[in-house]
Amino acid sequence: MKKAFKMYLIGWFAVLALFNLITFIIPDYANKFSTMFWVAYALITIAFIIQLGCTYYAFSGDNLTRTFYNIPLIRVSITSLVVMFIAGSIFMAIPGVYEWLGIIICAAVLVVNIIMILKASAAGATVENIDKKIKTQTMFIRMLTADMQILLQKCSDEDIKKVVNSVYEAARYSDPMSNDALTGVENKISDKLAELQGAVEANDYTRVSDAAKQIEGLISERNIKCKMLK
Repeated sequence: MKKAFKMYLIGWFAVLALFNLITFIIPDYANKFSTMFWVAYALITIAFIIQLGCTYYAFSGDNLTRTFYNIPLIRVSITSLVVMFIAGSIFMAIPGVYEWLGIIICAAVLVVNIIMILKASAAGATVENIDKKIKTQTMFIRMLTADMQILLQKCSDEDIKKVVNSVYEAARYSDPMSNDALTGVENKISDKLAELQGAVEANDYTRVSDAAKQIEGLISERNIKCKMLK
């Protein structure tokens, strides 16, 4: 992600340099170097810096997921920069405009842009937190399904494999969402899973069948409770 930001930084500096080149190389006009000119120039530069800060924040994560959540933030910051650039450029270039009016409008545009950026940032953070919460709440079933897949690979007897596969299918199609109220039944499932694993390793069909039936019953109980908790 750092490499991507470095590439973006090169482009950002190029655009900022172009803005300054155009601003100071064009022929003199009535409004150039007035108070309005410098205020608008400063606010545009601030908008550039804010946009860079937003992009840095978006790319500061260790994975692509966080960057994906912050794509709206990048879009809003770029849009805000464009709006600020247009508004500031108009008041920098057009003579005869009341300075106080131009300053108020440019400042208002910057404030609105900052508010929109903060909203986009908050929205991205909220979505990221919700996603983390969902991943945490679905971890038990995901791990149970993975354990059953691994256990299936260890089955050397076809009859035992069919029984284990039945448990795997029950786990695979069970309600993935967990809850603190399900801790008890989930702990029982984990205990019975340990028994099932031991029975498979011992190649004991009777023990495997008994443990599998108990796990399937507990999974069914868990699913019923999941429906009641929604």
